[in-house]
Amino acid sequence: MWTLAINNHRMYYRDKDFAGNLGIDGSHASVINGLFRIVREITSPIGRGALPGVQFGAESEEMLGDRSMVDEIKRASARAGGPAIIHHPDDSRPSTPGFIPRLQLNLQTSGFLNSDYVVVHPPPATAPMASRLVLADLTNEVTVKGVRRSGVGIALENLGPGRDSPFLGDLEELGAVVLEARDAYRSDDSEDLRDRVGICLDFGHLTAYYGREGRDPLEALDFLRENRELVVAMHVHLNDGTGDQHLLPGERREGLDTDLISGFEEILLDLVIPGLTGCRTYIIERNSPYTMELLHKAARMIADSVSAV
Repeated sequence: MWTLAINNHRMYYRDKDFAGNLGIDGSHASVINGLFRIVREITSPIGRGALPGVQFGAESEEMLGDRSMVDEIKRASARAGGPAIIHHPDDSRPSTPGFIPRLQLNLQTSGFLNSDYVVVHPPPATAPMASRLVLADLTNEVTVKGVRRSGVGIALENLGPGRDSPFLGDLEELGAVVLEARDAYRSDDSEDLRDRVGICLDFGHLTAYYGREGRDPLEALDFLRENRELVVAMHVHLNDGTGDQHLLPGERREGLDTDLISGFEEILLDLVIPGLTGCRTYIIERNSPYTMELLHKAARMIADSVSAV
């Protein structure tokens, strides 16, 4: 079994025409049930053990702070037969004030929703000190207890390009943090928590980061081959290396370098996904309106790639 998920986004609240065409009226309950319905529609024809999931991120904070809406998410998730996934808010990152208590809350909520991992962004930084700050919060005694009690792990996401040239956009640097954190989660008793810390591989961030740095994204493949067990979840989207454009597999947009997009798509579907034998969660991240036809096409392409594992 594996999960194919889509993400919640502000567009479902702000673009009334787009949301209305999908049968969503902009209320929290309508968004919750609409997203699970949509992802059921794209996974049902696929079969192949694909479970429908929905990721709830920064745009979902108000919803996740309302117990009645969390109950609605759990009911919708149960009806769909797939998981709800929480993406910790972008403004709350390891080393920032209040990160640990906010993470505790999302770990508890994720445990209630029977989720496997909370996705967390590391902070943007230009120096190796960022790794030490992230590691300190991830291995804090309170954090470890929260993971143990909730049964939910932490998936640390590689960053894309930004003004601060994020140090932890480099997979080798991020992987080193995760490996050291896993050592700290090693337990002397029967409850070994090492696999409760892993990487959420954001493929669009990878190609945009390496592109902005003037590096070949193929550099990352050696790391992934040697450390495939670290990747526990994946954000699936494409770009042409100039920015974080969040294109769907199979999508080509006017004004972008389609040859580069095609090349990155080939790397994603032929090399990366089939190589991640331990990753069972693939989240299509979209930040602009789409057609259901294009979403179905992307789902089939991902499923074909996962089935090659």
